[in-house]
Order: sequence, then C-alpha cells, then structure tokens
Amino acid sequence: MTSRRPLAKPHIEHHLLESVEDEFHALRSFVWHHWYVVLVLLVGIGLLVYVVRPFPPSTVTIATGPPDSSYDDLGEWFATYFRRNGVSLNLVASKGPVENVDLLASGKVDAAFALGAFPFRRAAASSRSAASSSTYSGCCTVTRLREAATCSPSSPACGSRSACLTLPN
Repeated sequence: MTSRRPLAKPHIEHHLLESVEDEFHALRSFVWHHWYVVLVLLVGIGLLVYVVRPFPPSTVTIATGPPDSSYDDLGEWFATYFRRNGVSLNLVASKGPVENVDLLASGKVDAAFALGAFPFRRAAASSRSAASSSTYSGCCTVTRLREAATCSPSSPACGSRSACLTLPN
C-alpha cells in the first residue's frame, strides 16, 4: 500500500492579496483610458452635493423664551450638548411660546420651544414644524375651557392663555 501525503493548506492570504492587486490595476487602467468619464462623474457628484446639501447644518437658530426661564435653561442645555457634537446653536430670546411659534413661522429661527396648546396658523404648520405638546398645561380642565372666557392666570404671551381664548364656546 502506498501512503498518501496530506493536502497542503491553501494560501488564502496570498490569493486574496493577488486579487486585490489585480482589481486595483484594472481600476487604474480604466481611469487612465477613460479619464474624461471619471472627471465628468466627479464634477457631477460635486455639484449634486453642493446643490442638495445632504449634510446637517453646522449652525441652528432656536427661539427659547424670556431670560432666566425654563425655556432659556433648556436652550442652554441644548447649546452645550450640540456644541459637543460640532453644531453651533444660536439662542434667540423671546417673550414666550406664542412669539416662538411666530418666529418659527416667519423663518427667523430654525426651531422653537412651545409647550402648551395654542392654535398654529395654517402657513406655520405647513411650512415648518415645531415640537409642541397638545396638553392644556397651565390652563383649566378641558370641560371648563369651553365655559371660561379666560381661564389662564398667566401672561398674554403664554400659549395656554391663547388656546383658552380661541376655543369655541
């Protein structure tokens, strides 16, 4: 009986490296012979990125609220967070959520704080979005909203007061 020698272990690393080198040479040859196609593609991709701007903005403007308010504190917290992630956050002080939504609707800010229920104008709601809860915080209960002419003791800049005044009786 003759004994057989075991099969040799394949040199996978060598074959993989050889394949990568062959593909690199093929790509280099394509670019060398069809440089005009590559140039047109690179210019087209550059123009597309310039026009579409798919990357997030590096600066965002946000309407907060009166100085030393909870909205102002929240804005400062967001500014610190975004600064750590490479985004500059410009804080715009306002009189309250009603003015915040007006600033958002007019395009003067990119985002706004608005907590409370108050009517959005159709143009504002369709052109921009705002983070808002639809609760009646600071106002009375929903059943009493329809009974009261004014039901919020807060300032006229408060969103809850605005909602209370505009609800149908």
